[in-house]
Amino acid sequence: MNSWPELDYHQLKLTLETMQLWTQIVGKIQLRQMPWINHSWHVTLYVSATGLSTGSVPYPRGIFQIDIDIIRNRLMIATSEGQTATVDLYPRSIASFYDELMLKFGQLDIPVVIYPKPNEIADTTAFGEDHAQRVYDSGQMLNYWQALSFLQSTFDAAARVSHLAAGSRM
Repeated sequence: MNSWPELDYHQLKLTLETMQLWTQIVGKIQLRQMPWINHSWHVTLYVSATGLSTGSVPYPRGIFQIDIDIIRNRLMIATSEGQTATVDLYPRSIASFYDELMLKFGQLDIPVVIYPKPNEIADTTAFGEDHAQRVYDSGQMLNYWQALSFLQSTFDAAARVSHLAAGSRM
């Protein structure tokens, strides 16, 4: 990426609200599968080359990973057994997304049980009961992810410089 993407909060706001709920569902799946670490530090979505990723998540037969691919507008679940499943990202209700994602986990034979309500927001309608049509503007989300990617590479570069500087004092 050569330049900072144009971010217009008023155009992006409703897409971010949708993405926040989708990522809460993903985060709750990761939270239930991972060994507990204080303050949920083990539940992180990482900026990846195509969007956001849980990284490796254990389950009884190996590991799985959830990737939210912002470039291709899909969520992909991949297992260490070579299985994959996808959920398309498009304007839809939270219930539609939640139901399809849970169906995909069932098809992969990965047991998933989560607390089915969002946390730390005013509207705590259960995911499976939130039938309001939501906004997902793929162009705006791509710009937002490009900004996250730019920030990630900046933080990574700063960490390398800090690491090198610390090494030179040894």
